[in-house]
Amino acid sequence: MPATRACATDAPRSCYELSMRAARPLRDGTARLRRLLWVATAALAVVGAGCSASGPDAQRLGYLSAVDSFSMNRERLIADAKAVALQRVADGYRPPVPQPIPVGGASLKAALELGVHLAWRAGRATDHDVTVGKALAHVFAGGAVPHATTVSEQHLLDLEREAFLRLLGEPKTLARIQHTLTTGKPLRN
Repeated sequence: MPATRACATDAPRSCYELSMRAARPLRDGTARLRRLLWVATAALAVVGAGCSASGPDAQRLGYLSAVDSFSMNRERLIADAKAVALQRVADGYRPPVPQPIPVGGASLKAALELGVHLAWRAGRATDHDVTVGKALAHVFAGGAVPHATTVSEQHLLDLEREAFLRLLGEPKTLARIQHTLTTGKPLRN
């Protein structure tokens, strides 16, 4: 759907979508290290509430794929999204068949948590960023799986929903949401 800008945390399915994009190169035979780097970059973007400056910037950052559209005019956002949806219906769009998603398991979780810890030690992440980062590491790793494997889309979505609801119980998360809704900018608390 069209967007004027994209944030890593905009969509309720952001971890799922980023994991799917990270898995595409893996299916094409690219090394696992590339996937780890991509997932780590995506996770840090979500933790730091990374936002793009524009549609092309969102594509460059990997928040949007090359086929995703975007609106340069915020006033046209709903109309453009509706037009895209109606065109897809007219073209006979069908949802893609669910695919298993490769996840890294405990080793990926440890690597992501280490990255979050190092960002905190360097002063680039707040205490609450660490809380969010650990929750995201659990999701990106596929939950409590001991090693790299594949999981269903629904499993990943369930993990993401569980992490999101748990984080909603944190006062600092609520403060971030309130600040973003009020000002349109992320809060780093």
